[in-house]
Amino acid sequence: MALVPHLSAINAVALAYLLGSVPVSFLLGILWGKDPGKVGSGNIGATNTFRYISPLAGLLSLILDAGKGYLAVYMAGTVAPGGIVPLLAAVAVVAGHNWMLFLKFRGGKGIATSAGALLAFSPWAVPVILAVMIILALLLRDTSTAGALGMLALPFYLYFIYNWAAFFWGALWAVMVIAKFRPDITAYRGGRRRLI
Repeated sequence: MALVPHLSAINAVALAYLLGSVPVSFLLGILWGKDPGKVGSGNIGATNTFRYISPLAGLLSLILDAGKGYLAVYMAGTVAPGGIVPLLAAVAVVAGHNWMLFLKFRGGKGIATSAGALLAFSPWAVPVILAVMIILALLLRDTSTAGALGMLALPFYLYFIYNWAAFFWGALWAVMVIAKFRPDITAYRGGRRRLI
């Protein structure tokens, strides 16, 4: 019987990854007759969809991507409320969004999905990390780089609120997002500004 809760936790995390892998922008692109992976930056996310397919499609993608993050963590919380499982689900749903199983591991950058997951896991993290991103945007004058580097605040926030285990998973979460912003950071360092 002791194995059942562990199986439920594993299932919740696996489901979170699969939910994150739902290619919202790609599916919306089909409705608009365009593949976001073949226009603009080629990124399968809300920003590229907004810019190169349709503002409405981009807005819907933003909301639904955030919804994926929220739903994954919420469902994990029903399996193991107050434990580390919801945090693992948050990491898994962002991993699923950034490396989508259904699109041969292409994906977005994870900002919207991270926001939704954080809203479900620890709502106060959203304004805290957003404030860090805004400060960085004002200092760096580049919103993409600020959005990526602002995620570095996440593990410290989780450590302050929870513990070292949360810090570790938060650091992994931040690295997954920053890794997807590498071209933007490289462009910034090369003097080529790109809005997020």
